[in-house]
Amino acid sequence: MQNDTSLNTPAVAQELAELEALKKEVKDKDENFEKIAPLINNYSIIFTECLKGKGRLKPIVQKCYLLINISAFKEFTQYIDKRDVQIKRMWSSNNLNGFIALVEGVLLYEEENNKK
Repeated sequence: MQNDTSLNTPAVAQELAELEALKKEVKDKDENFEKIAPLINNYSIIFTECLKGKGRLKPIVQKCYLLINISAFKEFTQYIDKRDVQIKRMWSSNNLNGFIALVEGVLLYEEENNKK
């Protein structure tokens, strides 16, 4: 039987530190997917609304996020603001083509970041 002092080795401490870092990384990735989930989950609703004309993307996306909670839309826009210029441009287009490209862009961005 092992005694309790064997758990206090530097190797165990390093493994615990690595596990904590991995836990933080997974939490960060989950938070990013939570920020884009309403966009994906309401894809057909947003798509249909955007078919009606220009300028309908942001209002319908905002409604979808407000169903989650009041601060969700603000978190989403902050998420977009932290992305590259192309993703910001897609969001700013405020139309159907921008919406389709935006969804593809954020999914590709998250997929690339998950490989790291």
